[in-house]
Parts: sequence; structure tokens; C-alpha cells
Amino acid sequence: MKKHLPIIITVALLIVFIVSYLVVDYISRSNASTTAEIYKDSKLIRVVDLSKEDTFTISNDDGSYNVIQVNELGEIGVVEASCSDNTCVHTGFTKTPSKPIICLPNRLEIRIVLEENNINEDEIDSYAY
Repeated sequence: MKKHLPIIITVALLIVFIVSYLVVDYISRSNASTTAEIYKDSKLIRVVDLSKEDTFTISNDDGSYNVIQVNELGEIGVVEASCSDNTCVHTGFTKTPSKPIICLPNRLEIRIVLEENNINEDEIDSYAY
């Protein structure tokens, strides 16, 4: 029994850590609604609700374009673009503010915005360190 005690303690602590993380993550997600802001030439041109599936095209005057899709998971991404490098397409889908999508040739930027709802100013949120 004494041989297994460190393993049991390690597994118990790991389970407590994982459950705590999942609870904090669930609470923070339930208090936030997520939108994406799409900028062209540093000007806001569209705000997209990520809770609704959608596909649309952003076109420029010179004929360049980006096809943007919001999927069923609440993620947004560029699925087709007229630019030569397609870096924006290869970036994939995102739903976190730390991973914006940028298309330099078409001067397009997609930023994720978390809008906190029903936050009590006296409570510590999950983003405080």
C-alpha cells in the first residue's frame, strides 16, 4: 500500500485539477457571448454573431475576395481567398481572441470579441491572474 501511495496522490491531484479547470472554463463560457469583427483597410465593415452558422464573401474593388464561414462549433475562418499565398485560409478556424485571422494581400482582419454578460465587478473572473 505504501508503494502505491504517491501514485494515488498524484492521480487524485490530477483529477481535482482537471475538474477545477473544466468548471472554471464552463462558467466563463456561459457568461460570454462571442462575436467576430471584420476589418478591411483598418475599418470595421461587419460584426458577425458566432452562434449562427453563416457563409459570406467580402469583396474588394480590385476583384479580390475572401469567403468567410462560421461553422456549427462557433468558429470563424476564411475558406477561400483570391490572394496568392492563402495564409488566411491555412490559418484555419478560430474562436479565441488570441488567434486573429489576417489576409495582408486583401487587407482583411478578423478579430474575435468576447462580450461579458452579467459580470459582478466584485467577483474574480477566469481571466484574472
